Amino acid sequence: MASKKELQWLDRYMETGNDKLATREIFDCAEKSVSSRSAQLKQKHASEIDKRLRETMRTDSVACQKILINLANNAQSEQVQAKAAMDLLDRGGYKPVDQVQELEPEKSREDIEGNVQQELMKALKLIPKEQRQALIDSVDQVKQ
Repeated sequence: MASKKELQWLDRYMETGNDKLATREIFDCAEKSVSSRSAQLKQKHASEIDKRLRETMRTDSVACQKILINLANNAQSEQVQAKAAMDLLDRGGYKPVDQVQELEPEKSREDIEGNVQQELMKALKLIPKEQRQALIDSVDQVKQ
């Protein structure tokens, strides 16, 4: 359970975002002990700090969204407009797709013809011998 001063410290810390400043103001402790006292308080009240931060984010998110929309529409800098627009899209679940397209190196005509010839030879082996010879003869006639 937090003491009255600890609750005041929590309020001041959430207001300023500065744990050491809140410790100095609420506990009036010596400067050399401010850091250790602040660390102890943050550790002791970590769940309450987290709860308050989440609540603040929940309530302030609408205001932040309005600011981003205003920046996206009205900022003088195009960079600021673009960044605000991207942040809005990200928050809406429209993140860019991280995709890498792997391209095969271009094959020479000789390589392609060699591959075709290999595939044809495989296919020819599946055809009965008599029909295979007739097919080869007809291809030879077309070549001439």
